[in-house]
Amino acid sequence: MQVLTALALTDLVKGKAEVAFDALQDIAARDPGETADLALISAHLGRHEYDAALAATALLERKLPTKPTAAYLRGLALRGKGDAAGARVAFEAALKIEPGHFASVASLVSLDLQEDKPDAAQQRLQAAIKLNPKNISARMAMVDLMVRQKAEPKVLLSAIDEAIKIAPADAAPHVAKIAQLSRMNDVKAAVSAAQNAMASLPQDPDVLQAAGRAMSNAGDEQQALSAFTRLAAAAPRSALPHLLLADVHAKLGDVAAAAFSLNRAFDTEPQSAEVHRRLLARASRTKNFKPVLAAAKELQKRFPQSAAGFLLEGDAEAARKDGPAALAAYRGSLKKADTLGIPQKQVFLTLRLSSDTAGAERFAVDWLKANPKDAGFRALLGGEAILRKDYSSAERYFRQVLVLQPDNGAAMNNLAWLMAERGANGAVALAENALKLAPGAAQVMDTLAKALAAEGYFARAIDIQKKALSVMPDYHEYRLNLARLYLKAGKRTEAGAELATLARLGGKFAFQVEVAEMRRALGD
Repeated sequence: MQVLTALALTDLVKGKAEVAFDALQDIAARDPGETADLALISAHLGRHEYDAALAATALLERKLPTKPTAAYLRGLALRGKGDAAGARVAFEAALKIEPGHFASVASLVSLDLQEDKPDAAQQRLQAAIKLNPKNISARMAMVDLMVRQKAEPKVLLSAIDEAIKIAPADAAPHVAKIAQLSRMNDVKAAVSAAQNAMASLPQDPDVLQAAGRAMSNAGDEQQALSAFTRLAAAAPRSALPHLLLADVHAKLGDVAAAAFSLNRAFDTEPQSAEVHRRLLARASRTKNFKPVLAAAKELQKRFPQSAAGFLLEGDAEAARKDGPAALAAYRGSLKKADTLGIPQKQVFLTLRLSSDTAGAERFAVDWLKANPKDAGFRALLGGEAILRKDYSSAERYFRQVLVLQPDNGAAMNNLAWLMAERGANGAVALAENALKLAPGAAQVMDTLAKALAAEGYFARAIDIQKKALSVMPDYHEYRLNLARLYLKAGKRTEAGAELATLARLGGKFAFQVEVAEMRRALGD
């Protein structure tokens, strides 16, 4: 059965989803073991097919009634569906079976934090540590929570040192200590911690990366180069060490060495999106696009069925303002196997940027006719319609996205915003559902506040808008929206205070004309 399961998973990787799922379901039904069940559930979760995952979990639960696995996986599926309450019950059920099942503890902590219950999260982690004092995962989760809650630095360092004492061979506490000391701007102590970590774990990639960064921040570029060189040896298939080396060489002003390291990064991971971004950045900075175009051609030659080389070429041609060449390259990537929905978006946007409105619209119509289930492209069209203030078209596109992907939170949020903009009923409920899918998301809270205000619920709208601003205090448009809400609610003093804060930003905030007009209307 394990061989059959492996073959089914191979089919899944090759894109033969229906064949693979049929095979896995058949194996799971006949095999008393759980390997096929776990593979099937994992695949469904990865594809956001939560109802199918729940059905498969029910079968697994009958096979493993005394283990927490099925309950935990059921919790993941329910959380994916936006049913936080149901997920919580499932994770708690897993802990009743096995109190030390830390994956369930961590999931409950995540739910606690999403629901703004940090005290509950802390108590849960304290209980996990008390149950198993050597559980390094629980201790590091507690450290993360303490960082989030801005605990006293000395208390936080004490917790990290205790974790290092318990698990000196685990990289996580060492990396956390380096990071904490760096946040405290104690450069000398951060370097000392980095050196101690490297002495304990001389070949650990996470330690070497953190140590090199700390040394570079301290201005000791030679030690940083040494750490990153060792990182390259410890992670020979990763481009990251070479990118880090390129950064240090650039900091030292060694252009040739920086270029060499960037080229090594490309040789190591030629299909890396980050490497491609760096190549493009270098080309734009130096105005020399020959190296990046050569890299793109090499990619096309080495990986002819991949879109990566064509996309890189298109991006390079777009960067040097050659629209026709960029369009040709993007079109060349349209039928590749690993497009990930990017080429059609680039073709459309390139046509738009070249002012070929008719060509862009014709391409959009033809693409959707040939690919009726492309939700990502419909979302792009919706967003582009919003920018053009064609709200009726945008609303149509986002409704189509939700038909294809009912749990698409971004589309839900955009549709709620559009409905609130025209004062349509249902915007509040839609925004609330979007917030369930992305708890704590400032953009969604901003939309919900707008929808509430459109229906006259100013007190709640103001409360939600304040929460959005607390999540992103430097996103000043949320403060302007709060001032607008205060004005609609008749709270002139509160509105004036927010507008005064915005006025003090001067040129740092683009909407000063509106701020000035609102202040004049208030008599400020």
